[in-house]
Amino acid sequence: SGTELRLTLPATGASAAAASPRLSLAPSENPVRGSALIRLAGLAPGPLQLDLLDVNGRLVRHLHQGDSREVVTVRTDGLPPGLYWLRASQEKSRASARMVVLR
Repeated sequence: SGTELRLTLPATGASAAAASPRLSLAPSENPVRGSALIRLAGLAPGPLQLDLLDVNGRLVRHLHQGDSREVVTVRTDGLPPGLYWLRASQEKSRASARMVVLR
């Protein structure tokens, strides 16, 4: 089971009372060998971007860019073993989670 981190930008003004659920994500397996499902929750309607970053925060791959979806498959073929970050972004919220890749 993976580590899940949550980050939500605070709502301000009149929208604070109607704030949306927190965006969160977690790999179905951690560590990962071959592929894993990334489960997302607290999605708002609209575009979603999901990226894979190396341990230094550099973009490795765009995993998804488009309509919101609750599950995205990530393949680790060609990735060196190590620690990576998953980063999900929507208009007003972001979330990240660690993912370890093994061979």
